[in-house]
Amino acid sequence: MAGRCMASWRLRAGAAVAGLLLAALPAAAQGTDCTLTAPTATSVPISSIPATVASTAADYFVLYVSARVGSGATRELPIAVVRGSAGSTTLNPNVLGPPVASYRVEKYQVASPADVDGDCLDDMTDPNPVNPGSGIAAARGGIQVADAAEFNRLSAGSQAPWPLLKFIVSDATAALPEVYFFKAEVGHFEVVRDLGLDQRAAVTGEVAWLASVENRAGGRGVWCFLIVDSGLPQVAPWVPAAYQLLAASMPLLDDRLAYWVQNSNRVQQVKDEWLSGWNADGVPVLPPSVWNGWVAGAGVDVSTAGLSVEEGGAGGYEVKLTGATMFPVAVTATSDAPAAVRVAGPGGAAGATATLTFTPFDWNTPQVVTVSSPDDADMADASARIGHVVMGTAKYGSVTAPAVAVTVLDDEKPRPVPEITVTGGSGVTEGSNASFTVSADVAPASDLDVTLRIDDDASSDFVPSGHEGGQAVRIASGSRSATWNVPTTNDGVDEPNGVVTATVQAGTGYTVGSPASATVAVSDDDVPAASFSSGSASLGEAGGAHGLTVNVSPSPAADITLSYALSGTATRGADYSISGV
Repeated sequence: MAGRCMASWRLRAGAAVAGLLLAALPAAAQGTDCTLTAPTATSVPISSIPATVASTAADYFVLYVSARVGSGATRELPIAVVRGSAGSTTLNPNVLGPPVASYRVEKYQVASPADVDGDCLDDMTDPNPVNPGSGIAAARGGIQVADAAEFNRLSAGSQAPWPLLKFIVSDATAALPEVYFFKAEVGHFEVVRDLGLDQRAAVTGEVAWLASVENRAGGRGVWCFLIVDSGLPQVAPWVPAAYQLLAASMPLLDDRLAYWVQNSNRVQQVKDEWLSGWNADGVPVLPPSVWNGWVAGAGVDVSTAGLSVEEGGAGGYEVKLTGATMFPVAVTATSDAPAAVRVAGPGGAAGATATLTFTPFDWNTPQVVTVSSPDDADMADASARIGHVVMGTAKYGSVTAPAVAVTVLDDEKPRPVPEITVTGGSGVTEGSNASFTVSADVAPASDLDVTLRIDDDASSDFVPSGHEGGQAVRIASGSRSATWNVPTTNDGVDEPNGVVTATVQAGTGYTVGSPASATVAVSDDDVPAASFSSGSASLGEAGGAHGLTVNVSPSPAADITLSYALSGTATRGADYSISGV
């Protein structure tokens, strides 16, 4: 992406240095030796992110974003410093965040640079002009992770299943926090102590690389940060600011950073924070249900292609995502005939449209679209098509969803009585379910209970007694079929192969059609084993006899033939004879 941060942090044409500026500091705050004069900035209007602005080679620009810091408060953080080019310059953040209204751009002159981090080094000479941190030995860590090589160096000693490094935000409540990155085997408290930081205000955590998780661009690999300790009483409200602070000092991210929730006990708290603000802040979230069992791909599953509703009544169908997401995904259902068919989402009012919002926490939990039809005085059926529009980012940016066809059954005219038939599925081996499909030639206007009689094979015993006889099978309102599974028992008894039979019985609200009966073949899997029950014996040449008894278990359901083999030095016919076989 154009305008990304360079590893050296030196400004040059077309390069960016991501960073932080919480507030302009007076000279007194910069130290008694600081003689830099703050230059006057020019505000530059923008209408999109990334932002392209008119420029010359004598200009440089600072891109700011407003992020939440603490409960309800916001602070403006510069997230990219970009040297101007002749004609135009593009400012691109390391990570995407809130809407464009939360961003702002200022222009400075290269010949009269500012001191963004207030460390008495101007932006043209400061090796990292956006982080005032200092004093950490290079062998232990640094104040930036400019590229993958630096991340690999600091994460080399990680004992976790994934590469990770550690970080400290020195004082999240300060005007300009210091950010430190260091090796995985170094303790947080050790760095806090050695740098003389205030443990009570420091935010400590880790940044890990999860190679299998899909990122915003649809590829694989995401850097995830988690906060492991803090002196602050409430850490969660500071996550959006930490997201921007870390991104400002990690030029390698390329929009692949997310907040990582490892503790299942904190999921509800994080979900509440995300819904109340983090979503608007643009912070991707990776909860345990996502990172611990990432489901790739992107799609929307709609439970039915068509349904029928009674005029004046209601029905419904379910919608869910088929792939995990770290970003909100909205699915909007729209009726093309709202006078006849209305839709509503969970807790919403019926109307022409209904929007279902899926989050990283409930992406695979089905949500119900309720379909209703107002009553009228005519005697005509009606119909409508409910279309679905998917709005999302990353892999859900171009996903489509199927439509649902709705038939409204008029309640002023007689309705046809459904005719019920049954068909059987493929054959099974004992221990598996025998499956039957009960079908109606017209969809019932309300749930219809059909009585199905289940019979076991006359010569076998496959079906448990509680599943034989009359069984109630429900065909849902607006549907034309239902599946009924009959369990069979793997009993360890050899018996003939057989069938399970299902027969539609007469009942209320339907007639019996043809076929009214169906079977599913069941194969027995119990094979008898043969053995001798009598021991060995010695016989002299003068004569004698010894009987051999053969046992078969389990008892065979039909006659079987056993084969046997003879071995030894005696010759049959000359030395001995066998009778009875």
